[in-house]
Amino acid sequence: MSRYCNGERVTVRRALITATLALMIRCLPAAADELGVELSTPAPGADAAVVALRRAERAITKAVDAGNLWSGTRALLSAAAARADVGDYSRAVVLAGSAEREARAALNQARLERARYLLGALADDEDPETLSAIRGLLRAYDGDAALRLVRKSSGR
Repeated sequence: MSRYCNGERVTVRRALITATLALMIRCLPAAADELGVELSTPAPGADAAVVALRRAERAITKAVDAGNLWSGTRALLSAAAARADVGDYSRAVVLAGSAEREARAALNQARLERARYLLGALADDEDPETLSAIRGLLRAYDGDAALRLVRKSSGR
């Protein structure tokens, strides 16, 4: 018997598992480059920055069309474009993503405010379940769904 095994069933299993794992580890390559696999994610390039900037611009346009854009959103977009111009694409993508998120939040805020206004204009004889659903969506800060349901109920 092995010097690591005293003959008990549990000890034998433990010794077999340990030996198997040791053999498997020895068979693994020492480094990831031996596998031909790159472990790190490459930094975003110019194409990713352009896509992020366009998405942010579209989101800003939608927020402006809804009549609500937060004050620092355009500055974030400008900073993202400036970072892309100097070749700092990863920072440009991050800044453009922040601008897009702010614009989407501003759009949601505008839709929530519109839905609250229309909810107040609905007659009290409206279906109580519909009114409750609208209020629930407003509490969940889902401006798009709340506004759609209010418009569907009121015909506006």
